[in-house]
Amino acid sequence: MSTAGASAMPMPVDSWKRDSARPRDRPGTPEPEVRHSPSAFGRPHLVAVYAPGWRPVVQYPATEPGVPETVPLDLVQRRLEALAHPVRQRLARNLSRGDHTTTELARAWQLTDPEVSRHLAVLRKAGLVEVSRRGRYVLYRLNLAACARLGADFVEAMLR
Repeated sequence: MSTAGASAMPMPVDSWKRDSARPRDRPGTPEPEVRHSPSAFGRPHLVAVYAPGWRPVVQYPATEPGVPETVPLDLVQRRLEALAHPVRQRLARNLSRGDHTTTELARAWQLTDPEVSRHLAVLRKAGLVEVSRRGRYVLYRLNLAACARLGADFVEAMLR
């Protein structure tokens, strides 16, 4: 067995010998045309491998404990649409650097408070912005976990 790193799970290399991917002679048992193999590596991608003389192999992401559930396609679409607007992109860039109030963001980008508030509401509805209160101030910050998973969520939604 070989391991990719100290914390990685061991992968049995011997099960991937050339003969293991070929059809075997089993009387009465038809061999599947494609070998499906769950994998903890390469999440969230689907990998298809084919070489002449071998049976095609499809490697799909296995469910892992602690991995968040897949995000619905409509939420991914809402997040991408929210970030499609150039003003919301600038606001998200500011919020990624720290917590800000509506007034701070409005002054930084020479916008009105209500305009910034409307853009923040769109980002908040998409789950990209988190809100906290400090006294009379409402502070907004970027939900970095949601933004970091945006690409992976998009790929997973398209593969479903």
